[in-house]
Amino acid sequence: MFLFVFTSPALAAQGGTAGDPQLKIRVEQRLADRRVRGITVSVVREGTIALTGAVASAGAKQDLIAEVLKVDGGFSVSELPAEQAP
Repeated sequence: MFLFVFTSPALAAQGGTAGDPQLKIRVEQRLADRRVRGITVSVVREGTIALTGAVASAGAKQDLIAEVLKVDGGFSVSELPAEQAP
């Protein structure tokens, strides 16, 4: 099990919550297009999403990170212990 937090400073600086649903939808669509299964996308706060789930290998985890980083928004990524999941 893992927890990744992806933050888009540009979206976070906009304030409010208007960008959150769009950001989550874009990430979910990217993962669906790549047939990624078993990953939950959650909005933590404006411009920040969390991905939780399990992957088969370290390589699969790196592939997942790479796919999310391709979503518009200029993300940075942090990996946290899974027990900190939102």
